[in-house]
Amino acid sequence: MGQAMTIQNRFCAFAGDTKEVPLFSVNAGVPANSALESASCLLYTVQRMLTSAADGKGMDEVQSSAVLILVDQAKAALDAAWEGIDDAKDLLLTARSGE
Repeated sequence: MGQAMTIQNRFCAFAGDTKEVPLFSVNAGVPANSALESASCLLYTVQRMLTSAADGKGMDEVQSSAVLILVDQAKAALDAAWEGIDDAKDLLLTARSGE
């Protein structure tokens, strides 16, 4: 099986996206493992921010918004990788059925 690649996936729709051209998106054609690594890094940052808030330091409005944006970005990367993996699997199954 070839390397699974991401599909394009929009995120941060509230940040000024237009129907034709997204302001923010995961690019198609990125290796799925790179997208998963990026999502992991984003979620690690969220984890650190939430741990700090839970330790009594609290979280202000800007930090709360940052957490929402980071989670939205991580979800977009995960979804793009997942759909890319599904597409690669479907191509493999189609190729095998034609053998």
